[in-house]
Amino acid sequence: MSLGILRQVRSLEYIKKGVEPPKTTHTLHDELESIFYVLLYITIKYNGPRNCLRQGGSDLIIDYWSQDLGYRRMHSAKVGSMADFDHEVLPSVSPYFADFKECLRAYLGALYEELAPGTWNLNNPIGNYDRVLKALEPYVR
Repeated sequence: MSLGILRQVRSLEYIKKGVEPPKTTHTLHDELESIFYVLLYITIKYNGPRNCLRQGGSDLIIDYWSQDLGYRRMHSAKVGSMADFDHEVLPSVSPYFADFKECLRAYLGALYEELAPGTWNLNNPIGNYDRVLKALEPYVR
């Protein structure tokens, strides 16, 4: 899939950081990370049920990732933000989804090693399906 097509269907922000379309074969870890970004997008972009978009224009971090930055700049912006997830990304989560923040942290922790509280090693994917399920288990009712 070309970068232009990804922009047209607005899926570039969900793509795993580090995967340059269309050259790369996707792994299960890539798919798990993409699902994480979909959940993150929803919790940042929306402020409740029924497509209730948040007010705030383009100052949301997720909007910056989806601008026409080009793949490499988008990747750098995403990695920079995600490496300091607790300070750069979690504050952007809508107040409506505040209770979901710990679930997002657990999901990210299942995908990547936490070097220090809130700081993640995004160059060393450790997540797999079983780790994600185990991390999310306390949040499923």
